[in-house]
Amino acid sequence: MVDSIWYPSVADIVAIHDDIVSEYSDTHQGMQNRGDIEFALNYIEHGSFGTKPETIHEKAFHLLRLLFANHRSSTQTNAPR
Repeated sequence: MVDSIWYPSVADIVAIHDDIVSEYSDTHQGMQNRGDIEFALNYIEHGSFGTKPETIHEKAFHLLRLLFANHRSSTQTNAPR
């Protein structure tokens, strides 16, 4: 028996982001590019270039990796140097 996997939508990811922003005042607001979210979600569900994450662990890893890699806080920082 194959277990079905629920894949979030772009709207789900945006809603989660908005909840986090509303709870933590130091969190950056706004999205840089919704296309990055669409790419991450499409990759974990359908794969690309002949490869596709198969297990729930691989899917979770790639979803977090792709969302964070394109997140504003991973590319910009306000920390003093």
